[in-house]
Order: sequence, then C-alpha cells, then structure tokens
Amino acid sequence: MIEMATQRRQPDAGRDFDGFYLSVYPRALAVARRIVGPSLAEDVAIEGVARAFAHWKSVAKMERPEAWVVRVVTNIAIDEVRRKKAYLGEIAVHDTSNDFVIRHSVVEALRILSKRQQEVVVLRYIVDLPEGDVARILGMSTSTVGTHLHRALAHLRTFLTEQKSA
Repeated sequence: MIEMATQRRQPDAGRDFDGFYLSVYPRALAVARRIVGPSLAEDVAIEGVARAFAHWKSVAKMERPEAWVVRVVTNIAIDEVRRKKAYLGEIAVHDTSNDFVIRHSVVEALRILSKRQQEVVVLRYIVDLPEGDVARILGMSTSTVGTHLHRALAHLRTFLTEQKSA
C-alpha cells in the first residue's frame, strides 16, 4: 500500500486530447487574461494549448500536464507583454488609465529578477495561485517558492524605491 502511494501518476499516453483541452483551456485563459488582459488572452491561451497538442505524446505522459500548459501560457504571455513594448509609442508610462501601460511597467520591474523569481512572482501574485500550486507547476518545494518570493519582493522594493526617488 505504501508503495502505491509513492508511485507517480502516469497518464495513459493515448489520453484523449479533446477531454484534456476542455479541462485545461479555462485555466489557461484565466492565466493569460491576468497577464495580458482580455484582448490578447484568448490568443495566448490557444497558443499554449496548441503547443501541448504539438507535443501531446510527451505531454500526456507528464505527471501534471495541466501545470505544463499553465507554465507555457505564462511564458508566452510574458513574452507578449515584452514584445508590445515596441508599440508603446508616445503613451506616457505614468498614464495609469491604460491597462497595457500598467502591465508593461510591471514587466519592466520584473526584469530585474532572475527567470525563476519572475515565474514565481507571476504565478503567485499576477495569476493569483496559492504557493502550493506554484510549487507543483514549477516542480519545486513550497519552501523554495517562499524563498524565491521573499528574495524577489526584496529586490522589487529596492528597485521601486530607487525609481521613485529618481
């Protein structure tokens, strides 16, 4: 019985993608919406799920394929926000009436963090997942998530304080 409890869940390689899509798409869309807003969320979510389909043979064998999709969608969304920087044009960064400008400012602040700290902060505070879910998605312990969050927030406080006084 103990041996069964320690075995990892291995989905059937032939797992039905249609069923997987129906279960994961709403969460992928919610994650994308939190990061890029409603105008681009559907495109980002579909791209993440499409990548799962393209690699379905290996994704279906993962312990938590849903977590893989959430991580992919998060990365695509962050990349999209970075790409949109070129479209800012003459919009003033201090103009908080524009949701995109606010998102862009957040991404700019996140750039001072390591990639792992960025992932943890985005999943915890932007996507609003509990630390346990962040840990599962990123394949780390909850205490490691807490450590990354603590360090990331310290860096962000310092950065934002310097920006405010500049």
